[in-house]
Amino acid sequence: DFSAFVIIHTTEKFVMQPDVKKFMDRVKDVKKVLLVTTSGSGDWKTKDYNVDVITSASRKPELQVLPDRIGAWLDSTLAKQ
Repeated sequence: DFSAFVIIHTTEKFVMQPDVKKFMDRVKDVKKVLLVTTSGSGDWKTKDYNVDVITSASRKPELQVLPDRIGAWLDSTLAKQ
């Protein structure tokens, strides 16, 4: 059981990594999960789960804002506990 969980992963050909999918299949409350993914175009969203996703192509300007976005999500999610 956890209050919030951030998974940082990559996608290949817009497909979630098998180990991430296996984990997500076991999660009981996906609202406590944030997927942070690097995808080629930076616009990947999963169709398998109703989960929050932050996407970013691997470009420096986009990477600099990720910590703030992840922190804001964590603050919001933990405040709901």
